[in-house]
Amino acid sequence: MGVQWCTRPIKEWPDLADTTRMITLSLHRVLTPILALLLAVAVLPLLASAADAAEPSPPDWIFPVVGMDGVDFAYSDTFGAPRGGGRTHHGVDIGTYGIKGVPVVAAADGVIKYVNWSSEADDLNPERCCTLAIQHADGWETWYIHLNNDDPGTDNGLAWGIAEGILPGVEVKAGQLIGWDGDSGNAEGTIPHLHWEVHLNGAVVNPTPHADAALRILEAGAVAVEPACLEGLVCDSVVSVASSGVWS
Repeated sequence: MGVQWCTRPIKEWPDLADTTRMITLSLHRVLTPILALLLAVAVLPLLASAADAAEPSPPDWIFPVVGMDGVDFAYSDTFGAPRGGGRTHHGVDIGTYGIKGVPVVAAADGVIKYVNWSSEADDLNPERCCTLAIQHADGWETWYIHLNNDDPGTDNGLAWGIAEGILPGVEVKAGQLIGWDGDSGNAEGTIPHLHWEVHLNGAVVNPTPHADAALRILEAGAVAVEPACLEGLVCDSVVSVASSGVWS
């Protein structure tokens, strides 16, 4: 009887290209999430730093209307609220409980940019009274709209609610008197208020958080300070000192 050989099929080795492709796909599935996580960890702080660098810190604002919340003025966040003609509200309206002529002050050091939208000191657009814009450092700008244009007890539109000497190009200090609130412009018939806007590099921003953070003063020219206090003594945390140097 002859010898019978038992043969088995030899398992074919996979093609080298197929093997390489399989390994590549496996590595891709494993490494892609890891690389994405590492990239996020590395890049996000850089993006945050760039954003911080792109938006400079605002000045140390002084609230633009003198007095205290709930006593002399009140406001709420109406930024972006719809207005006539398809417009939206670009400011915060600071109402003064029906009283015209409440002092309005510069919210920070700066230079008067516009008086009634005029940049010319010899042409102040009296027919457009009464509005101011102040240019501050680092691209910040504030607008003061609906300043008073009425004689006391009237709505005659004959008054000039901008403080003496406030002209385009004039430097002003934080807390300096620049005018008085009212109902001029398209606010005729509304309650007296100041429409206050904040702009950064030419773009309007919500002024309400800036108003919330602003320091309140009780009179134009007054600045709140932290007084020196000797160790062991009990001192008031904040006092006011007028520009004349008189403590209150």
